[in-house]
Formats: sequence, structure tokens, C-alpha cells
Amino acid sequence: MRTRRDEFGELGRGFTGMIRYMQEAARTANQIANGELTLNVAPKGDKDELGNAFAGVISRLRDSAAQVADALGVVSAVGERNLAAAQEMTGSIGKVARAMENVAAVAQENAASAEEVSATAEELSAQVEQVSGSAEELSALAEQLNQAIGGFRLNAARDEGDTPRAMERARGLSLRPSASGGAGHGDKERALTLLSA
Repeated sequence: MRTRRDEFGELGRGFTGMIRYMQEAARTANQIANGELTLNVAPKGDKDELGNAFAGVISRLRDSAAQVADALGVVSAVGERNLAAAQEMTGSIGKVARAMENVAAVAQENAASAEEVSATAEELSAQVEQVSGSAEELSALAEQLNQAIGGFRLNAARDEGDTPRAMERARGLSLRPSASGGAGHGDKERALTLLSA
């Protein structure tokens, strides 16, 4: 094909250059879109607005990628610290759980001891009631004995006549030990005689 040297030829060459430039710009845009930030875009001059724009975009994307990498490093370090803290908390929770199990065991032991103390207290209460009942029985027997002794005194007074001396002797009749260490021999005989009457 022949190349024209007139205005139409110049116009055709201009369109061909513009098409090549647009194809190159499209390739550059696709590479940037695919994350190729190692491109070196060289604008055709100060008036190459598209080339300058691509160069600026790549520069800003590189800066942003560096900032993201730094941020990821910080996040990674924070994540590691958080992981360590979580592991430490897990260990602490395990210690707390073991301590709670120990407290529960001690509480169970205390409950068992309290039950034993309660059972012992009930036994002591029953024994106290038995002793109290025995004391009441002894008191009743003592009252009966006092009444019997009173009857003996009256019978002794009647047997010896109703004299002041007999009444005095009846009042002195006692089963308590005498000053000599035992009950009076005559008192015992009179008591036995009164009991058999």
C-alpha cells in the first residue's frame, strides 16, 4: 500500500499513532487492574495527560500497598498478642475452674461434717431427754419415799401412844445415817416393823 504524502497521508499517520497510543494505554490499564504495580509508565510529555495519570495512579497504588502491608504487619502483631492473651485467659479459666472444684469439694466435706454434728446433737438431745426422764422418775420415787416415811412416823407414834415423847421420837425417825456413820439400829428395826405392819 502506498503512503500518501499529502494532508490525507498525514491525517492517516496521525490516526495510526493515536490508535497505537490508545492500545498501549489499554494494555497499561489492564495491567494496573490486574495488580501489576511494577510497571514503569513513561508519559510522552507534559501534555500526555493519560500517561501522567497512569504514572500517578501507579505511584499512589504502590504507596497504598506499602501502607496496607504495614497495617497487615501491625494487625498480625496485634493478632499474635491477642492469641497469647486468649491462651493466657484460657489457662486462667482452667485454674479458676479447678479452684471452684476444690471449693465445691470442701463445701461437700463441710456439709458432711455438719450432718455428723447434727446427728451427734440429736443423740445428745435424746440422752438429755433420757436423763431428764430418769430425774423425773427419781423425783417421783423420792416423793413416794417421803410419803412412806411420813406414814412410818405416824404409825410409830400411834404404836407408842399419843404422847409428846412418842411424837418427838416419830419426828426423829430417819433412814439417814447417824452421827456414828450409819442409820440408828433401833430406827431400822422400827422402820422394818412399820413396813411389815
